[in-house]
Order: sequence, then C-alpha cells, then structure tokens
Amino acid sequence: MFRPPPEVSVFAIGDTSAQVVWRKAGRGPTTVRLGDSVVAVEPPDAPAAVIFDGLEPDTPYEAVVEREGLPPAQHGFRTVATPPGEELCRIATMSDLHLGCAYFGYTKLIRERPRPAEPSADRCARAAMDEIMAWGPDRVVFKGDVVHLSQDETWDLAAEIASAAPQPVALLPGNHEVGKKRLVQATDAARHRGFAVADPLEVVDHGGVRMVMADTSVDGEHEGRIDHVTADAADAVRDADGPAVVLLHHNLQTTRYPTFKPPGIRGDHARAFLDAIASANPATIVT
Repeated sequence: MFRPPPEVSVFAIGDTSAQVVWRKAGRGPTTVRLGDSVVAVEPPDAPAAVIFDGLEPDTPYEAVVEREGLPPAQHGFRTVATPPGEELCRIATMSDLHLGCAYFGYTKLIRERPRPAEPSADRCARAAMDEIMAWGPDRVVFKGDVVHLSQDETWDLAAEIASAAPQPVALLPGNHEVGKKRLVQATDAARHRGFAVADPLEVVDHGGVRMVMADTSVDGEHEGRIDHVTADAADAVRDADGPAVVLLHHNLQTTRYPTFKPPGIRGDHARAFLDAIASANPATIVT
C-alpha cells in the first residue's frame, strides 16, 4: 500500500542540531517551532527547511509547522547522544550533483520557467559547497554523478566548485561519468583538473581516520559492482590504525535485481562486501 511521505519530517539529526523540512507551503507566512525556538519564513522564495542549533543531546523534541491556509503539522524526534572521545576529522561528501543538467526527475518533466542562465543543479552545488566550507571540513569527497554528462565544460565547473576546499577533493566515478553519452574519459578529465580519483581504490589517512574510496561504476551501465574491490577494500580497513570510512557511489541493494531507481549493487555482492568489511574492521562506516 502506498503511503505518502509525512507533512513534516526531520531530514538530519545531530547531537545539538536538527534540520526540519515540510512538504507544502501555505498561502502566507510559515512558522516553525522547536522547543523554545521559533523561526518565521516567507514563501514562496524561502526554502521549506530550517536548521535548529543549540539543542540538547539525547533529548526528545517536537517540531511544529504552522502555515496559513493549512492545518498545523508536527513531528517528534530525538537528538542523538554526543559521541565519546575527541573529534578526529570532518569529512564532507557531495553526491549526484549532475552539473550541467537543466531538468529534474526521472521523466525530465521538472524544468525551470523561464530557463535561468545557470541551471538549478549548478546553483545547488555551489550552495552546498558554501555550507560545507562554513562547516569547516578537513576533507571533501564528490561521491559520483558529479557531472550529468562527461564533457570538458562540466568538468571545468566541477573543478571551479571544488577549488574552495582546503585539500584536493577526492572523486568517485558514477554511472553518469562513464555513461554511453560521455564526450571525454572521466578519470582522465578529473585527474587533469586536480581531483584524487578512485581507480578503482583510493586510500587516504587523515586525523586518525582512514578513508577508503571505491569506484563502483561499470562502463556504459547504470548498475554498479563491488566484487572487484571487496578484497582490497577489506585489506585497507584492516590495516587502518583506527576507524575507517568506506565511500561508494552506488547504493547497496538487498535483492538480486533493483526494485526501485536508481539501480545499485546486487544484493549478494553487497552482503559479501559488508561481511568482509565488518570482519576486517568493525569500526567502519560505509556511506
């Protein structure tokens, strides 16, 4: 049975922050309440999202969104507990930027009218990098489908956006980088512009954390694969002095064939990969 998404949800939860998002805008001002904090936004130009800071760790909250012409909507959640120990490093990831794409959605029907000089994909990527830089990352990783079509123009834009990062940006090829309509070879184009490219594996140690980046793309295909790097990735996290983060582009399916779009990595290979990583180093996050 199809169930529509909730009117209000919490997109991201930290120990002292949360991002509240909602689906529908009313005809007038919108008020978002979270505990003692109240934020007013003015549609239609304001985003349907608000970030609240200064929250208490491991504490229940209820977000309430009040919009003119619509009934109030609310959503309860709990902040996570503050992780133990000192912060080792900050890793920021950006995925599926699709730079150069002038539409949105699988059917390509969502388009801006009138067509702006800079597509929404490019503007969103710039805004995301601005927020990442304000957060203060030690490392930035572009996790695939950075460009919608692999051509010099979109790779130049990717390099321009990446230039704001404090270190060379690491990059994982996605299915759009290696798609049949590509005009330039993605790995060469990215390396030429200063990206550290996973081909098929890129390992970086920083601040006590080992980053293992794996190329899951298949030339000319939308589906991904992981079996060709499973053993090497397991060895990489096993040899880490502490925790590790494994970064992939494709999602890990639970089934042999995809049941939703976009397709990812077949379930049996995904399970074998996760088992190998967990056995090699249980203190590993896979994203």
